[in-house]
Amino acid sequence: LLMASITDRRGRPVAAFLPARGVANPVPPEGGARFDDPNLLASTDFERYVRAEQAFARRDGVLAREALRPLVADLTRATPWSLVAWGSIALADPHSGAGVGRDRARRAFEAARRTDPLAWFPALSLARLAAADDRGDAALEQSRAAYLRFRDNPEIAADYADRLLEH
Repeated sequence: LLMASITDRRGRPVAAFLPARGVANPVPPEGGARFDDPNLLASTDFERYVRAEQAFARRDGVLAREALRPLVADLTRATPWSLVAWGSIALADPHSGAGVGRDRARRAFEAARRTDPLAWFPALSLARLAAADDRGDAALEQSRAAYLRFRDNPEIAADYADRLLEH
């Protein structure tokens, strides 16, 4: 029997591994989750995060956004994982304009980068957002900074190479 809890640098729980509380259902219920679903609203922060990621993986952006919203209401207290998920969901949200989604994502990725300077995905995402906004010089500079910080990451190296070829 293994029980573990993982926390971030500030002692906030981000994951818990506990014995199963019931039998898993391999087939999801018909119709998916609803916003008034008590299982969604009354869950722990970790369960809410997992539900948001699950909804996002199933391409239900609205449910993903609403499940995650309480976890990122205060960007200064949100975990980096929640912020990265919020940014990714904002970029894929079909119900908001592209500019609104990019602004929301940018704020989330900047907060994630401040919260966890060792996280590479926010740095890469910010460089890609700059490129999407036709800010080539800023994209190149951010990509270069990410590459210098995370040299062993092949995705960042490939992005930096792309920026150099475009410039």
